Amino acid sequence: MERKVNPQIQEAIDKRVLELREDREPSGRISAGRLGQPLQWQMLHYFKVPAKPFDAYTLRKFQRGKDVEDRIVEWLNPVKKQEEVKYRDVIGYVDAIIDGIPIEIKSVTNMAFKYIQKEGSKRSHKLQAELYAKALGVDKYQIAYVASDDYRVLTFEEKVGDEVDKIIDRYEKQVEKGFIPIFEAEEPWQAKADYNNYPEWMKLTQEEINEKFKKLTK
Repeated sequence: MERKVNPQIQEAIDKRVLELREDREPSGRISAGRLGQPLQWQMLHYFKVPAKPFDAYTLRKFQRGKDVEDRIVEWLNPVKKQEEVKYRDVIGYVDAIIDGIPIEIKSVTNMAFKYIQKEGSKRSHKLQAELYAKALGVDKYQIAYVASDDYRVLTFEEKVGDEVDKIIDRYEKQVEKGFIPIFEAEEPWQAKADYNNYPEWMKLTQEEINEKFKKLTK
């Protein structure tokens, strides 16, 4: 028997997801979630250059991650949750604080969960949580990875280091210089055009970047 696929529901959902997308003007402020980004992205955000808009597929994935993470926070029922913190003018929101320790909760696919079991915490997540720990004045933090298919949780406890301060130092020096640098990936995936937040900037020379930015600010 021939199967007939009706895309009506999927298309209706995608349309609604895109309608609900909030295309906000970039704030220009660096946040905990941007610490792991390339310096070029950080500076483009600083100058309020809009990033590539998210498509419906990516927005659905974000919503799934938020749903999973919210459920874990609900089950944990911490006294403090979604707490705003600040360290060296960098703002972040801690998912949960238990016994004074910040906990960053991350939803991942089951395939990614297997990889994390072998490789440990991801760099960008460590930077986020490390900033929270510094803001709270503690020397450790936790990252709880949640397998989105079955809610298994794997939690790593990490010691605070000095990478966050080095990244903020680099960012502040670039702000003082006042220009957007050439693209240099911090992690391999960032160099792929499909995953790059600013694909039209990634292959430009410094001279081309300066000229493109000059046109934007006229």
